[in-house]
Amino acid sequence: MLAGSKDIVRALTKVIGAVQAIDCALIPNLPNIEFVIDGTTYELPSSEYILDLKVFGQEGCLVGIQEIDLGRLGESLIMGDVFIKYWYTEFDVANTRVGFAKAVQK
Repeated sequence: MLAGSKDIVRALTKVIGAVQAIDCALIPNLPNIEFVIDGTTYELPSSEYILDLKVFGQEGCLVGIQEIDLGRLGESLIMGDVFIKYWYTEFDVANTRVGFAKAVQK
């Protein structure tokens, strides 16, 4: 999931046109979401932020973006598995930096 403060999540879901459930047939027509991190744009296609779920023979699609109260962090966004499964993420704690590269898709 991508999880973030109210204003950020509402801006994202406004672009998508949905907050929770969505018709799976709409996935190819939904916009890519672009995140600009340190001047570099990272694009996330709808096929990554919409979760296509099949449970007990039922299929449905959910928006993988969730509003949460982050308290003291204020306006923030947690780039969860929706982002890091598409953009490989390298955490370099020793040098206090994070790097991204497009993940190899199987």
